[in-house]
Amino acid sequence: MKLKQIYLSASMCLAVMGLASCSQAEEPAPVPFSDDADNIEWVADITLPDDFKTRAAASGTVGSDGLYTFSREINRLWYAVYYNGAYLYDSEQDLAPDAVKKGDGFTVLFKFHKDLDPTKIYIFFWAGNSEDNVTVSDTMDTQAINLNFVNRCVSVNPYYMNGNNKELKEYDSFSGYIQLSPTKNVTNYNMKVTLKRPFAQIHVLSDEFSYPGVSTAFPNGVTVIPGFGSDIANSTNHESNMQLPTTWFFDSSLTMSPAYTQNEYRFTSANYQFTNNLSGSSPERVTFKNRTMDYLGCLYVFAPVQKAQFKYPVASGLSSSLGKLNLAFMKKGEDISKAQYAAVSLPADGIQANNRYVVYNRQNTGDGDGGPGGNDGDGGGFVTASFAFEVVTAPGWDGTTDIQK
Repeated sequence: MKLKQIYLSASMCLAVMGLASCSQAEEPAPVPFSDDADNIEWVADITLPDDFKTRAAASGTVGSDGLYTFSREINRLWYAVYYNGAYLYDSEQDLAPDAVKKGDGFTVLFKFHKDLDPTKIYIFFWAGNSEDNVTVSDTMDTQAINLNFVNRCVSVNPYYMNGNNKELKEYDSFSGYIQLSPTKNVTNYNMKVTLKRPFAQIHVLSDEFSYPGVSTAFPNGVTVIPGFGSDIANSTNHESNMQLPTTWFFDSSLTMSPAYTQNEYRFTSANYQFTNNLSGSSPERVTFKNRTMDYLGCLYVFAPVQKAQFKYPVASGLSSSLGKLNLAFMKKGEDISKAQYAAVSLPADGIQANNRYVVYNRQNTGDGDGGPGGNDGDGGGFVTASFAFEVVTAPGWDGTTDIQK
């Protein structure tokens, strides 16, 4: 229970005062945490999706489909409340209603004045683990996860999101953004909310590394750097064409310039990479589409809640669509200046959060042409045109894969 006295920030006071002056004749000001006798209790009954158990590339138990699997406890809920477009308060403020764990979900008891228009009330939820490195601030630069409620966005460091952190081996969170119903539920004003995962999971497979010429070219393992771009990446344009969506705007930002609209992303140069030794049990070898392939790793990344292409402000200098997933391959210990590249065309209708995808080479190209960005005839090249983007839905890989013990 939060016991300290609440002190509203100056921006919150101005927002509340502004709302009151504009609509004083129609409705009362939406004062946070009021015990007004005319308040109505709205109970948020929050659940997680049935498939909230997820899979990742971090070390763990290998599932029958060749992916590592883990169960993660979701035991903490963060939230923010908005009224008529203005930020009102969030769960981290003193006297804010507590989120109570209930089975696999949560309940929160909100109180709003009976004369307020419920359609002007929006609530954003973020659920994770109490040990997560989460901060709540007005910034988009973070070492882990930052909830920027004022600017209506969430930022996540790709390294943390993909398991590269000291405390957690795996990472997963769930979110939801709701508008109260215009017709109040007659049964105690309950709100039924099912949160969803705001991330997609992209797995990288290849059988080229088992070919003698290629495996010889990578004797100590391979490092993979993924990133999105509008063009095929190469040694001269990789910085602008290997970007990762590190900040998701769950609603339009009202204060930033350039302004971000709902479900747009702030992209940064790719700074996440994964390395496998190509020997022993790392990576695992799986059978996919009746072919034996090396499992090189996975990318856990923000993706649109509804299937769509990535959106971002035109003023950011990027093109209107990032339709390519670029992969840079390097020898273990080398930097990106030595990389060879492969490009994957994303589906025309985009990708979607809570889905799993597989990137794999369409055929083993052997010691042939290295393709765009590769090195012709040296036995270590990759043919861009031979890569495909395959959609696979959770929880299994449609029965086409198995792990080689």
